[in-house]
Amino acid sequence: MRIKEIQLLFQKIFSQRKLVGFLFVLPGLVFFMIFFFYPVINAIYISFTRWNLFTSKQFVGLGNFVELFQDPDFLQSFKVTGYFSLGTCLLLWITSLSLALLINSNLKFTKLFQIFYFVPSILSLTVVTIVWSYMYRRLGLINMFLKAVFDISSIPWLSSSKYALLSITIMMVWCWAGYYMIIFLAGLRGIPFTLYEAAKIDGANWWHTLIRITFPLLKPTFLFISIVSVMACLQAFAPFLLMTSGGPGSSTRVMTLKIYGDAFFRLRMGRAAAESMILFLIMFIFSLIQIRVFKSEVTY
Repeated sequence: MRIKEIQLLFQKIFSQRKLVGFLFVLPGLVFFMIFFFYPVINAIYISFTRWNLFTSKQFVGLGNFVELFQDPDFLQSFKVTGYFSLGTCLLLWITSLSLALLINSNLKFTKLFQIFYFVPSILSLTVVTIVWSYMYRRLGLINMFLKAVFDISSIPWLSSSKYALLSITIMMVWCWAGYYMIIFLAGLRGIPFTLYEAAKIDGANWWHTLIRITFPLLKPTFLFISIVSVMACLQAFAPFLLMTSGGPGSSTRVMTLKIYGDAFFRLRMGRAAAESMILFLIMFIFSLIQIRVFKSEVTY
C-alpha cells in the first residue's frame, strides 16, 4: 500500500503538464543556483578565512569581523555610506514625489515634462558620471553658470572633502529621480478620484487631502521605493570610483569601494567577504524595518 501511494505521488508531481512547467522554470533555477546562491554561500565561507588568492584558505572564525570593527578605515567607510544613503534617499523621495504630484496635477505639457524627467534614469550611469565629472571641473558648466548668474567664484566640487559627497549625491538624485517619479505617479493615479471629491465636499483643502488620503494610500508605493532606493544607495560603486576614487582623503570612500580595494588591490579576500556580509546584513535589516513600518493597515 505504501509503494502504491509513493507511485501515485510521483505520477502526480511528474505529470506531463507539470513537467513541462518545471522544464520552463529549470533554466532560471539553474542560473539562480550558479550565479547567486553558490557565490553567496561561498562568500559566507570565505568571510571566516584568510585568503589572498594564491595561498590555501586558513580558517580564522570571527577574526575578520573582529578586525573590521577595530579598523578606523572600515568605520569611516561605514559612516560615509550612512551619510550618503540617508542624504540621497531623503532628497530622492522628496524630489520624485514632488515631481509626481506636479505632473499629476493636470498642468499643460505634463507628458513632455514626464519624458524630460525620466530620460536621465535610462542613461548609462557610467556615462552620466563622466559627464558630471566634466561639469564639476573648475571651468566646468556648473561653475561657469554660478559665476555668470550669481558671481560665485569656482567651487572645488570634487577636490574638496567639504563638497565631494554632496556633489555625488546631487548627481545621483538627478539620475534616479525620474524613475521613482514614474513609480510615485503610478501610485497616485491608482487612488480613486471619488475620495478627493468626497473630501472636497467635506471642506478639506489640498494639504488635508495630501496627508489624509494621498500619503496613506501610497504606503505600498513608499514601501517599494524605500527598499529599492536604500539598496541602490548602499550598493553604489561606479560614481565613487570614477569621480573621486574615495577621495579627497577618505571623504567619499563608501563600503563598496572599501570592499573593492581590500579584494583586488590588497588581496584580502576573507576581509572583503566579511565586509560584504556586513553590507548584506545591513540591507536585510533595513528591508525588514521598512516592511514593518509600512505594513500597517491604511487609514484615512
